[in-house]
Amino acid sequence: MPTLKYYITERENPITRSKIYYAQKVTYSNIGEREVVDYAVQNSNIERSVIEQVMIGLEEAVNNFLLNGHNLQLWPLGSFFTTISSRSAESAEAFLPSNIKGVNIRFVPSPQLRAACSPQKMSFMQAKQYDPTLNADEDEEGGV
Repeated sequence: MPTLKYYITERENPITRSKIYYAQKVTYSNIGEREVVDYAVQNSNIERSVIEQVMIGLEEAVNNFLLNGHNLQLWPLGSFFTTISSRSAESAEAFLPSNIKGVNIRFVPSPQLRAACSPQKMSFMQAKQYDPTLNADEDEEGGV
């Protein structure tokens, strides 16, 4: 079972100015693509050349690292990381694991990916109004 560790951080309630406490995820390290691929290969007994099989192992590796508190840097794609959200407590001692409401997975694209997705490097075409009775071949502008 994965373990995501957290620490409690004190913040000020902006309305009442009282001290409140939240969970903050502990981050151990950044894991690069080489470590993820190595993990996938070692734990799936597959050759690197078999992409579909590697993807299965890669999924397992990504799940393992993310769910145990690591950040993942998968260049040239970007970085994946988890965050936690929690309800506040009146004191650090009163904060319980049940105050944690959820775990979220976040992604930050790499500069290369962000640049590749910039409007300056893409072309855009206005499509006709979508008509589900037309085939893509019948749509002169190439579909919606």
